Amino acid sequence: MTLAKALIVDDESLLREHLQVSLQKAWPELEICGAAANGEQALQLFAQHAPQVVFLDIRMPGISGIEVAQAIRAQSGETNIVFLTAYDEYAVKAFEQGALDYLLKPLEPKRLDACVERLQQRVAQESSQSNIDLSQLQSLLQQSQTPEYLRWIKALKREELHLVAVEEVVCFMAQDKYTTVYTQDQEYLIKTAMKELEQQLDPNLFWRIHRSYLVNAKQIKHVKKELSGQQWVVLKSGRDPLPISRRYSSLFKQM
Repeated sequence: MTLAKALIVDDESLLREHLQVSLQKAWPELEICGAAANGEQALQLFAQHAPQVVFLDIRMPGISGIEVAQAIRAQSGETNIVFLTAYDEYAVKAFEQGALDYLLKPLEPKRLDACVERLQQRVAQESSQSNIDLSQLQSLLQQSQTPEYLRWIKALKREELHLVAVEEVVCFMAQDKYTTVYTQDQEYLIKTAMKELEQQLDPNLFWRIHRSYLVNAKQIKHVKKELSGQQWVVLKSGRDPLPISRRYSSLFKQM
């Protein structure tokens, strides 16, 4: 089996750790020579270890993944880059048009296995994707890019940190400077104010129904109305109904 070194670059620590564990299973001989949280760290580690493979997040604070890839290519044309992305299916076509390796978040084992197989062949043949025009890729991504809303939440439960898929969230409840995250059968806490959180969520999926509540529209069973005029959201999960304030009652006029 081919021996090689790899660098993992992603600003999400849990995703870095998850990829490293997954790679240990898919490619046991691969040496993970470093893990970087941003572009600057990535370039420092690359210069230090000269890995044959770099798993690189597209979107990071500061230096973007594309910019890191361009800098790596300027130093070595033999490096194989695998982009990590949460972009939608239209943007993924840009990767496919450029014959690029990419992995969608969350990682799928079968997709990772196929990617590893291609990388092993390239490393064995000492070849890479050096003919790929990264500037063209950046242009294609900009053309196809749609708003990228939050897909994962790092949340606390007791003293443990969990990675919660946004689509599994039933509702969010504001509590001072914190927000409680409710799933079907679990509760978590995040240190993000509701106003800030709302800006990161898809407004077509999460509806503000009260200053203290954001609800997943897919989790709404029905809306009930009392004689007093007070409306309540009844959830499919069976959790206690959530109050709808008058300010947001217009959302449910047709329900």
